[in-house]
Amino acid sequence: MDLHRYPSPTHDPIKTRIAAIRSLPGPEYVFLGVGSDEVIDLLMRVCVAPGKEKIMTTPPTYGMYAVCAQMKQAVDADPSIKLIFLCSPGNPTGTLIPLAAVRALLEYENFKGIVVVDEAYIDFAEEDASAASLVKEYANLCVMQTLSKSFGLAAIRLGIAIAHPALIQILMNTKAPYNISTPTAALALSALSPEAVRSMHQKVSQLVTGREWLLNALSTVRALGLGAAIGGNDANFIMVPVLEKNGSGKPDNSRAHSVYKTLAEEEGVVVRYRGSESGCTGCLRITVGSKEENETVVRKLSELLEKL
Repeated sequence: MDLHRYPSPTHDPIKTRIAAIRSLPGPEYVFLGVGSDEVIDLLMRVCVAPGKEKIMTTPPTYGMYAVCAQMKQAVDADPSIKLIFLCSPGNPTGTLIPLAAVRALLEYENFKGIVVVDEAYIDFAEEDASAASLVKEYANLCVMQTLSKSFGLAAIRLGIAIAHPALIQILMNTKAPYNISTPTAALALSALSPEAVRSMHQKVSQLVTGREWLLNALSTVRALGLGAAIGGNDANFIMVPVLEKNGSGKPDNSRAHSVYKTLAEEEGVVVRYRGSESGCTGCLRITVGSKEENETVVRKLSELLEKL
């Protein structure tokens, strides 16, 4: 590794492997950023005029077609919207956005901007679910992916934008000259080899099996006040509501936060409290772990819900 030299400004071998994995025509459809954060920052800078134009994001969603209709209404009411950010699968809902819903936004004639689909968790969903398959048809689409989740390489900070070559070139012209370091590039190239990609898919398959086990196991805790999983369950986590202890069936933020806090501080089990987000009252997001970790979180949850 030639660390005494500046890194490549383009990293075409990495882009070529990504293009092959995602069935793209070539590396000209791929941009590499310092995590998805850089991709988001660049899109905002090149697509939105400060103080004049706007960005639209969506809260956690369960039914994307209704949200799509609301977005069209918002665009009609405010043509200054130039970027629409979607998350598929969603975080924390794990809901996959149907490609038909994405197409509907891309083809909406009143929207004169870019639709951005964040697919950080896409490898945990069904095959052919990625909106990357649409970039050859739509110049107003940008799909963000990452090596942080399914590839397990969050520390190397490599984000990916997949889009029409014209938009990719604009991002290339705007980024810092040597944004991706040589060590990051070397690790990414290795992770994207055919052998490593096969290994990733095997591990994802194991995780999906664990996800199904965890969903079934959590359903046995219903009598203690844990609701049914919410969302599409197409990511590497599950979101469940903690309900009021009196059996009303209503989500309970206070009880959920107590469970979250006690698990972390006394039991060494970390889940995410999501009760403060729109539509997620009383919810905890539980990441799918190893067999032992999954069994532990179910056991600890059961014990706590009996007491709290």
